[in-house]
Amino acid sequence: MKMKEVLERTGLTDRAVRLYIANELVNPECPRGYTGRNNFEFSEGDIQVLQKIALLRKADFSIEQIKSLQTGGTEARKALSEYLEEKREEYRRDGLIL
Repeated sequence: MKMKEVLERTGLTDRAVRLYIANELVNPECPRGYTGRNNFEFSEGDIQVLQKIALLRKADFSIEQIKSLQTGGTEARKALSEYLEEKREEYRRDGLIL
């Protein structure tokens, strides 16, 4: 499916999707058109990945943390630990303010 449909289905912006492609979080097929432009072709799997990325970004995960989560194993555990520690610190700091 084309970029326009991806944007409608995921609620993401063109800029965000291109950022995730550039950071290799999602890898749609990219046949070059006769004009030399990239014509991304997204699969249903790509849509699911983008929806997960959008959810993680809303939860304040960084792009690097999402990359680590995608690789799995110890990198994923480390990314989750860092995220949880960041959130604990935020809650502690917010509690002090209140």
